[in-house]
Amino acid sequence: MTGIFVLAEHRQGQVRDITFEMLTKGRELAQKIGAELSAVIFGKDVKDHAKTLASSWRTSIQKRTRKCWLI
Repeated sequence: MTGIFVLAEHRQGQVRDITFEMLTKGRELAQKIGAELSAVIFGKDVKDHAKTLASSWRTSIQKRTRKCWLI
């Protein structure tokens, strides 16, 4: 199975709108080709952002490594 990754952008304590736009397109493409969609977010203190993305997309946080969250 193939995967599609979207890099989640955040600035000044907010996930940027482009992230949700890219996730929407990414989901469309993933469904079309039978791939899994994931979001990746990097940075310091991004745990809450990861939770927001996970709840927005009805998915779970799959993995955390130091400063990276895979959703």
